Amino acid sequence: MDKTSPAAWYDLALTQQKRGELEASLASYDQAVACRPEYLQAWYNRGLVAMELKQDDKARHSFQEILRFSPQSADAANAMADKTLKLLFSSIEQLRNYDSKKFDEISKMEEIIDEYEDKINVYL
Repeated sequence: MDKTSPAAWYDLALTQQKRGELEASLASYDQAVACRPEYLQAWYNRGLVAMELKQDDKARHSFQEILRFSPQSADAANAMADKTLKLLFSSIEQLRNYDSKKFDEISKMEEIIDEYEDKINVYL
C-alpha cells in the first residue's frame, strides 16, 4: 500500500469500517485526511465512525472540516445532521416500543402468576 496515497488510506478505512474495526478505521481515515486535508468524503466517513465510537469531539471536528473546505456544503451538512437526528429519534422510538412490549409481556406474565398463586392458595 502506498502510504502517501489518500485513496489507499480511504479504501483501507472503508474496508475496516465495513468489518466493524472502527478504531482502526478511524485511524486510517485520519491518515487519509492527513495526506489530503480537503478529502471531504474521508472527513464525512471519519465523522460517522467517530459518532459510532461515541467520540463526539472528533465527529464534530470532522463535520466542521467539511464546512471549512466547502462552505457551500452547509446545506449538505444540515441534511446530514437532519438525517442523523431522524435516525436517532427513530432508534429511540424503536427502543421505547421494544421496552414497552417487553414491559407489557412481563406484566401479563405477572398477572397470570398472581392468578395461579390465588388458585393454589384456595386449595391450601
